[in-house]
Amino acid sequence: MPDASHPAAEFTHRFVTEVPPYRHLDEATLYICLEYATTVHLCACGCGLEVVNALSPTDWRLTFDGETVSLSPSINNSGLACASHYWIDHGQIFWCEVVPTARVEALRAADKRAKQRFYADEVDHRKANRSPAQDTRVSRLSRIWRRVRHK
Repeated sequence: MPDASHPAAEFTHRFVTEVPPYRHLDEATLYICLEYATTVHLCACGCGLEVVNALSPTDWRLTFDGETVSLSPSINNSGLACASHYWIDHGQIFWCEVVPTARVEALRAADKRAKQRFYADEVDHRKANRSPAQDTRVSRLSRIWRRVRHK
């Protein structure tokens, strides 16, 4: 829900090849680095702290409609002093209620389990689609790496 105590109501965006250093970030600007699948911005509440979001199937998703960007799920800065919580949707900031610590911990645990399942499924899918020749090569490479690590 919008809150007058939070100054940023609208965000612009910049696609960048490298994220600028913290001291050079502009307020109300979402920096998007596709090469590193990352977004960075100063917290929308105005506290001045840097917020970094990883883009991936199990983290945040970025939508660009040609003019504006959206980032989902919401940005829950419970680890920052401000504890702000908001959405960036079509360049607009939509404020949410602060999430209680116990709920944040439960959500993080659920998120961790979801990531483990996702990446386990990816590995299983890759193994299922490998040829016997690829399995032999992977086994040979695994043995080589084991020997290198033990030296």
